[in-house]
Amino acid sequence: MVALKGMFLQIGDFARFKKKSNVDAFVWMVTFLSVIIFSIDIGLLIGLILSIACIFCSGFKAHFTILGHLPNSDLYLDIDSFQRAIEVPFVKVVRYSGSINYATKAFFKNKLCETLGINLLKELRYHESQNENQVNVVKKNCSSHLSNLNFKHLVIDFSALTNIDASSIDLLTE
Repeated sequence: MVALKGMFLQIGDFARFKKKSNVDAFVWMVTFLSVIIFSIDIGLLIGLILSIACIFCSGFKAHFTILGHLPNSDLYLDIDSFQRAIEVPFVKVVRYSGSINYATKAFFKNKLCETLGINLLKELRYHESQNENQVNVVKKNCSSHLSNLNFKHLVIDFSALTNIDASSIDLLTE
């Protein structure tokens, strides 16, 4: 009971955590209750696992936006939020905010294709169906096949990228 006395005095810390982050407050409360209900070791383990899970889930909150040029300025803004922002012809500028790691790289790839309106499987099947001996034919068909896209150049703005690991760099190269 003496060991729990100090812990009960820390209940005031909950308000400080709640003011800064609801997620941190939730982790604190679950850890606090787990220590009281189970034991210190098990409660701290539950808190650690929950904290890691929250960090992992926050990596999936990545956000893609298509940027457009604001006339008479050097600004590129979200075309969905700013009606005056217009896309540059034949250029697609995409801003990505979040992190890319081994766990989120498939999400990044799928969400990028969805944002751009590309069916990656269809494109890959098309290119695989071509015979390797017909390199010139593939190049001609590829350029005409992809002509239905409304852009020729892709710029990905990673200014809001929080983290990237080595396996994700390979994905970008691919």
